[in-house]
Amino acid sequence: MSRRLTILLFVWSSSLFAQDNPRITLNFTDTPVSDILVHVRDEYGALLSFDHQGLSSHRLTINKTFPDIESLLSKILEDLPFSLEKRGDIYIIYDTPAELTRHRLKVTVTDAGNGEILPFSHVMVNGNAFTTDYVGMFSSSAYGSDTFQLKVSYVGYYVVDTLLHAGSHILSMQPATVNLKEVVVEGVAVDRYSETGSETGVIRLNQKIAGFLPGNGDNSIFNFLRLQPGILAAGEQAGDIVIWGSYQGHSKIEFDGYTLFGLKNFAENISSINPFAVKDIQVLKSAYGSEEEGRVGGIVRIIGYEGQKDRAVAKLNLNNQTISAFASIPLFQKSAISISSRSSYRDFISSSNIDISQEPSRGRKVLRTDGAISPEYLYRDYNIKWAGTNGGDRFHISYFRATDEFSFAVDDEFGPNKVEVSTLENNQQWAGSLFYNKSWENGSQTKLLIATSNMNIDRIDSSLVDFRGNPQNNFDAERSESTSLSETKAHLSHLVYWRVANSFKAGLQYVDNQLQRQLNFQGNIIEDKSDGLSRMGYYAENEWTRNKWKIRAGGRIDHLIESNELFLQPRLALAWGTVDNFRISIAWGKYNQFIHRNAIIDAPGNLRYIWDLSEGLVNPIESNHAVLGVSGFVGNFSWRINAFNKITSGMSRYLEDETGNLSIYEGDSRVSGLDFYVSREFGGHRFWTSYTLSDAQEYFGYFDNSEYQRALQDQRHELKSALLMDFEPFFLSMNYVYGSGLPDPSSVSGDVPSVYSRFDLSGRIRIRESRPYIETGINLLNLFNTQNIKFNNVIRLPESEFSNISIHAESIPFTITLHAKLIF
Repeated sequence: MSRRLTILLFVWSSSLFAQDNPRITLNFTDTPVSDILVHVRDEYGALLSFDHQGLSSHRLTINKTFPDIESLLSKILEDLPFSLEKRGDIYIIYDTPAELTRHRLKVTVTDAGNGEILPFSHVMVNGNAFTTDYVGMFSSSAYGSDTFQLKVSYVGYYVVDTLLHAGSHILSMQPATVNLKEVVVEGVAVDRYSETGSETGVIRLNQKIAGFLPGNGDNSIFNFLRLQPGILAAGEQAGDIVIWGSYQGHSKIEFDGYTLFGLKNFAENISSINPFAVKDIQVLKSAYGSEEEGRVGGIVRIIGYEGQKDRAVAKLNLNNQTISAFASIPLFQKSAISISSRSSYRDFISSSNIDISQEPSRGRKVLRTDGAISPEYLYRDYNIKWAGTNGGDRFHISYFRATDEFSFAVDDEFGPNKVEVSTLENNQQWAGSLFYNKSWENGSQTKLLIATSNMNIDRIDSSLVDFRGNPQNNFDAERSESTSLSETKAHLSHLVYWRVANSFKAGLQYVDNQLQRQLNFQGNIIEDKSDGLSRMGYYAENEWTRNKWKIRAGGRIDHLIESNELFLQPRLALAWGTVDNFRISIAWGKYNQFIHRNAIIDAPGNLRYIWDLSEGLVNPIESNHAVLGVSGFVGNFSWRINAFNKITSGMSRYLEDETGNLSIYEGDSRVSGLDFYVSREFGGHRFWTSYTLSDAQEYFGYFDNSEYQRALQDQRHELKSALLMDFEPFFLSMNYVYGSGLPDPSSVSGDVPSVYSRFDLSGRIRIRESRPYIETGINLLNLFNTQNIKFNNVIRLPESEFSNISIHAESIPFTITLHAKLIF
């Protein structure tokens, strides 16, 4: 008959043992094992839990010196019917697992207020680290005792520390009154004020804090992202992100499982992501797991808000640029439907300053003048989502649609010449997803995701230089583009917890991309293509967690159906350390990408982008990632350092000649660098700063020599800081970004500033705490009106054989935005 643990003995270790860990000498003859263990406990301060009565019946003769407690206990028990397990600093001795009952725990983590699931929560179970999945669930098992010790944390919520018996549970977490506590999370963590990860290259963001940062509320998600280490801030992009030196289109933005291809806008103040619709943000910067596919740069995964199932909620946000609305209505008791929408005011953008310069040949004088650009812009979007539960299962149906129309015109004098430039662009995007998560009794889970995305782009660019008095040199060009890009995918996966601290995940994915594009130059069709590319993806991954170790090993195979090619991508990650003190982690992987956003450089040197598939002359992109991370915290101070290296090959770039014909060239890139991040909480306030040192180089076949050059997105140094101060009901926040500067593709003389610098300030006040909740605030963007040039948006026109006219659009100038938010 198996014995159960009857006596639990805990004795705190002496300072000598804790700090110096001396060698241990035992000299006993025919002595009960229980007495030997008591001696070890008392003399060396070991934390032991054992069955005193059961071990007293076993006698032992031993005369030996041991380097540590664990090797001593292993020797004592090697011929006895007992097993040894370490939980934290406690050594537990119990009857062999084969004779004990295995108990299983299954937990779903939710918001205590509205029942919303909390995906990717960080959990410690009996000293082992876990992360909840997409639907906020995790499973674990243990032998012997049916009681599990849990510690659960989630950004913006108070930590839960509790004991649970085996079985299925819903664990509710209380949100913090003001979401200024947890800001950035990397991997698995347990701490109320700061969370530090067991996996490197991963950022967790509390989207609720985004609304407290300076910036227009309609772009708060991207404003928040740009302040994170390794994500490029210069350029202030709202439709794409650059992560650790990645190229345009190398990073994927995914919302509720469908891909957002990104929407263009002139003001850069409205992103394609509505903050009202967002619940959770996870950024995978590099070396991510085997389940992730389709991008070699990075992945931003956003999970939408599921709505409240117990009552109706309505939100309204007004500012001097847009109006946003949100409503959530309970449906069938266990589900809710939520709807959010935004619309800009058609004439909210006033004329903006531009800089018109002459690019001379060597020795010629530079002529400069200031001009104005007259933009028109209209943006509208809709998010609709139905989500709920079916027994222990979860599901959602999500739909998104957006229209983005903008145009601008430049009509100005440049010396004796007249310059006219105009652009008209219309983007329409719609996407949807169907998701179902089946939870089985043994804790395993099966997930099915079906998603589709479609992007339509229509654009016309025209430019004219009128050389008065010399009309034979006039320059007149018109280009147009019509592109339709779609992605349809199905993803089936299964996750099983088959040992105490071991999980195995496997899945298959089907992805189909369709592209139709027509390019015109001077009214003539330069390209008219229709391509399709479909692929199957197969992946498997095992994750093993034990004490201070976490190992994730796996890989995937992508099979291009049309060409019958196979792409093998092994991936590995290891982490060691304690989650509440110090942790070191390393990850490596191989990645392929089959959909591209390739650059076109025309004869004067202008840069624009088009979408491509890995078809014909466009090869699949291949990249190798390696990341090393070290992190930790003491009290309310946290820090982390990441070193990264990415080698990418198979990229494509087009050169366009004077007649509009395109030539394609293949290229490679290499990116390496360091991220430094520190964060401190004091008196309810929060401060963080980060510094990124990065070197992004590239080589393409059209270069004059075989040397690598700086990539256009290479910013060697970038420093970011943010301060959030809570004087409830008044909140003050500020942030500052400094960048050493991107390479200037227009080659304007040195008096055009390339350094990026911007300081923002925000203040807001809660007028009413209870419903209807009322808040108002002011944002001062680019407070010191620093001139930041959008080098990626430079327009160059030929003036002569030896020089060009260069038109630079500025990034956001000093801008004041006001807002009022109401929640019913």
